[in-house]
Amino acid sequence: KIQEGCDEGCASCFVPTVRGKPRSLGLDQILQEVEGLIWPGCKEIVLTGTNIGKFGQDTGEGDLAELIKVLLERTEIARIRLSSLELNYLSPHLRSLVMEDRRVCRHLHIPLQSGSDEMLRKMNRSYTVDQFVEITQEMQEKVPGLALSTDLMVGFPGETERDFELTCELVRKIGFARLHVFKFSERPGTPALALGEKVEEETKSRRSRCLMELGEKLALNFK
Repeated sequence: KIQEGCDEGCASCFVPTVRGKPRSLGLDQILQEVEGLIWPGCKEIVLTGTNIGKFGQDTGEGDLAELIKVLLERTEIARIRLSSLELNYLSPHLRSLVMEDRRVCRHLHIPLQSGSDEMLRKMNRSYTVDQFVEITQEMQEKVPGLALSTDLMVGFPGETERDFELTCELVRKIGFARLHVFKFSERPGTPALALGEKVEEETKSRRSRCLMELGEKLALNFK
């Protein structure tokens, strides 16, 4: 675990309240922990945290890409895997590391949440559908065998049938290897509570089932 905390302010999330502001481990501490894992025979490490893209912002020791570069250069770890990574932190430097170094696992979990720009705006997400498509397609073109997985939320306040259809269309277009689908649930103190336009539970369940079935079909392409 390389960091804790998040301050993104997504409309349905109370992680900033529970976990606090981003706090990163020091580079020397991470190197020491990795070396301690290699000695007994560990072949793969997973870099994880509340929002790993925030790594280093509070310490001034470099960002996530710099951390990976240091681990590749200064340790003999066989493989580095990344946990969930927000799109806006998938920098050109980080993308190049995934493209060029086979020790970086060719799997990225990038939360999408919705294929509708209107829903992304209401969710207070920091990207558009076009930006998501541009970056993921670039990665797929340049990294043979890359597996992409994602998070999807159904039933966010105001989500229409057309919004849901746009999500399904985008999921098919990108061809994710795995989908993590969950239904919107109200969390005290979050901005989403003030939006109104609640989606019925039956509709949430139907949309969730549809996406999970779609995910199962897409996953067959990676078996």
